[in-house]
Amino acid sequence: MLGPSLSLGRIAGIPVRIHWTFSLLILFAAFSNYAASESLKAAGVGTVFLILVFLCVVLHEFGHALTARRFGVNTRSITLSPIGGVASMDRIPEKWTHEFWITAAGPAVNVAICLILAPFLFFVNPAEFIAPFNQTTALGMVAKLFAANAILALFNLIPAFPMDGGRILRSVLSSVTGRLQATTIAARIGQGFALLLGLAAFFLSPFLLLIAGFVFLGAEGELRSVRFLEKIRGLRVSHFMRDQFVSVSPSAPIHSILDLFIRTGQKTIPVVEEGRLHGLIDEPDVRRIQPEQHQTAVDLLRRDFVTTTPETEVFEALSAAEKAKQSSLPVITDGRLIGLFHPESPMHWAHFVDRAPRKDGEPLPDPRTVPPPIPRRDAA
Repeated sequence: MLGPSLSLGRIAGIPVRIHWTFSLLILFAAFSNYAASESLKAAGVGTVFLILVFLCVVLHEFGHALTARRFGVNTRSITLSPIGGVASMDRIPEKWTHEFWITAAGPAVNVAICLILAPFLFFVNPAEFIAPFNQTTALGMVAKLFAANAILALFNLIPAFPMDGGRILRSVLSSVTGRLQATTIAARIGQGFALLLGLAAFFLSPFLLLIAGFVFLGAEGELRSVRFLEKIRGLRVSHFMRDQFVSVSPSAPIHSILDLFIRTGQKTIPVVEEGRLHGLIDEPDVRRIQPEQHQTAVDLLRRDFVTTTPETEVFEALSAAEKAKQSSLPVITDGRLIGLFHPESPMHWAHFVDRAPRKDGEPLPDPRTVPPPIPRRDAA
């Protein structure tokens, strides 16, 4: 997530958001078009054109999202920002053919838009493609929109991460090699393209530096993500859960709970009575209350929470914690609370593995043998 965003509602059950910086892009487009011709028409038409282009970007992302749904992959949200759109999916498809079609569906939408607009081009004067916005007619707007979608399709099909073309390349390579190796190849190609784009920025436009940075960092982020997923493949919650933890009763006073957070380093404290889990209390909730507002744990506990089991795969538990916005997941067996799963534990283990010296072919260390992260001890 890039930061604060505004919800535009749900379409086909998928939340659509717009990043706050998008408003800056609209203001910049209006100002630059007005400055270029000192025409309010140019500013208005240019802004409308920008909005239409980003509507096409939304359709592009829904191409990904709805095709992913067809293959059983959920899309958490679609977010628009000045650099484009992002469809956040809860996992990478396991089959390379699924990833291929999900990825190809985005550019296919732009191609379909071009095909819809193509018949109108017979009535368009070629000069309309490059005419300034204060001289743009309705047919000229169609021509510009056709060109924009053609550029979107072609740019996204460049075989470099994190563009769609890089994912298509990764999916094809995955059919003959492992997911990690395929991602490594596609990511390095993407970063090489980013360096070339950055070099071109010195001769063409400084804006290309922004795109180059986005491509380079996006490729590196994708590679790190896949490396992490490969490390935790096959591992279960039981490998990472903390079976030594503190809990409180519903009648526990708030001041004692805050003290427990400070002494133990736990981010979540379960509220338990007679072996039954009543709810969870998160540290931020305790820190921001006024003492007179809540006196005991029962007044503050969170009752809408998700749990996990020792046999659950780590990736599923991480996805559940992110979706529920929980800092910890209670681990339940036969109705009993037996531990807490902290999402940062697999990440700490992966970081430890990356830093620890290891011979070629040596297996990864058991997560249960890795020293836990040092608990944070903030002042009250």
